[in-house]
Amino acid sequence: MSIVDQNLICSPLTHPRLSAIKCWDELLEGCKTLSCFIGRIEKFAAIISRAETEEGVEGIFDQFGVDGANNFKGDVTEVFAEYVLKRHGAAWGIYNYSPIFAIENEQDVGVDGVGETSDGTGRVVTVQVKYGNYTEDLDSARRGLDSFHWTSLDKYSIGTDSKDQMFIFTLSGSIHWRTREVSFHRRLKFISQKESGGLYAPNNTNDVMPIYNLNSISKNDVVFWQTFHYMTKGEN
Repeated sequence: MSIVDQNLICSPLTHPRLSAIKCWDELLEGCKTLSCFIGRIEKFAAIISRAETEEGVEGIFDQFGVDGANNFKGDVTEVFAEYVLKRHGAAWGIYNYSPIFAIENEQDVGVDGVGETSDGTGRVVTVQVKYGNYTEDLDSARRGLDSFHWTSLDKYSIGTDSKDQMFIFTLSGSIHWRTREVSFHRRLKFISQKESGGLYAPNNTNDVMPIYNLNSISKNDVVFWQTFHYMTKGEN
C-alpha cells in the first residue's frame, strides 16, 4: 500500500510530457534513492537509443534513436524537477513553480520553468533543468548555461545584481568549481545530487552560494518516492 503526501497530491503535475513517458512504473516501483532512479533512466535511455523505429520503444517513450534517448532523459528530469519543486521549492526560495511547457505550450530558450521569490514581492524566479549522473560536475560551458542566464536577464527582467532568482536544477553529482565560483558573477543557485568539496567564499567574505542537496531530501524517503510515483499516474 502506497504512503503518499495527501496535501501534495492535490496539486497535480502539469508538464505535458508526463504522459509521453510510458515507463513510470518501471522507473519508480520500489525506488528509494537517486542512484536507483538515475540508473533506471540510463537503462531505458539505452534501449531507446538502440531502437530504429517507434515500435522499438512501445511502452517506454514516444521517440527513438539517440535524439529520443536524450529527450527521454531531459523530459524525465523536467517532470522530476516539477515534483521536487512543488514539494521543497518553498524551502529553497522558489514558490508556485510551473514548467514553461505548461504555461506557453512551447519550451523557452534556456529557461525550463518559472516561479516566484519567497519575499512576497512577486519577483520571478527562473529555473533551468539539466540531466546528469553521479560522476558529472555540471560545467556551464559544456552544458550551455549562458542561454539560461541571458534569457533570465532579458526576457524575465531579472536584475543584474540579483542572487535569489536564477536556479539550476540538475541530476549531476556536483557543480564544477568554475561554474559555481566564477561564472555569471555568482548569481546562480544550484540544486544537485550533493554539495561537493565545500564552497569557496571570495576575499574571505560570507558571499557563499548554497548548493541544495537532492540526496538529503530523497534518500530512503518512502513518502517522497511513492508520492512521486502516484503523481506520475495522473490519478490525483
